[in-house]
Amino acid sequence: VIGCAAQDVNELLVLELLGSATFHACEMQVLDEQMLPSRVAEKIAVQEPAAVVVSVVPRGGFDQARFLCRSIREAGYAGPIIVACFGKFKHFDRLFVKFRKAGATRMTTTFQQTQAKLVAILGRIANDASTNSLPAATSTSSTSPRDSTVTLR
Repeated sequence: VIGCAAQDVNELLVLELLGSATFHACEMQVLDEQMLPSRVAEKIAVQEPAAVVVSVVPRGGFDQARFLCRSIREAGYAGPIIVACFGKFKHFDRLFVKFRKAGATRMTTTFQQTQAKLVAILGRIANDASTNSLPAATSTSSTSPRDSTVTLR
């Protein structure tokens, strides 16, 4: 899992806490908030993590988070992007629609909800990998399981 902060160090702190809380379920890599969005997107596309978490701590950061989601999708990453909006904000539904249009697959509003989504995604990937690793009499192609690294930003 790769974690990305939308704009400031407070978001990095939340991602670090999320990484330590989910250490049993995944390896989490938190990217520096000073890294350019294009570089973040490139790194994510190359590493193909199991999931990406974009952290937003209001006040502000929503525009940057949407730009980051678009950049990640344009770089070719097709996996789940969770936008974790911590703190007080208004108009959840409108905000969620904007994030979906930018490429996010989920939006969470609490630490526990974000952690639960990550665990569910990783469990689904592990289940798919174990199903795909079973020998099939008619199948000639093999699939490699997706890397279980979760990237947070």
